[in-house]
Amino acid sequence: MTKAGSMLRDKPTHYSTPMVAHMMTPGVVQVPGDVSVSEAALLLDRERIPCLLVKDSETTFGIMTSADICLLYTSPSPRDRTRTRMPSSA
Repeated sequence: MTKAGSMLRDKPTHYSTPMVAHMMTPGVVQVPGDVSVSEAALLLDRERIPCLLVKDSETTFGIMTSADICLLYTSPSPRDRTRTRMPSSA
């Protein structure tokens, strides 16, 4: 085993694994689901943020990124432009 691999394996176990809460971006910007894509793109650019939290209802929400906007305008068919929604947790 390499020295680096050995060091990782022998690392003390009292260090906890990072949690998502420690890695998340603070100050999330939320928009309703009826905001236009162009408005969302302007907001992403103006606020210099990587994504928007989109809340369509109390149980339907998701994120929108600039990659989603690019996909919308570069996909050959409307079917490729939509993503499968994950079921909300009950």
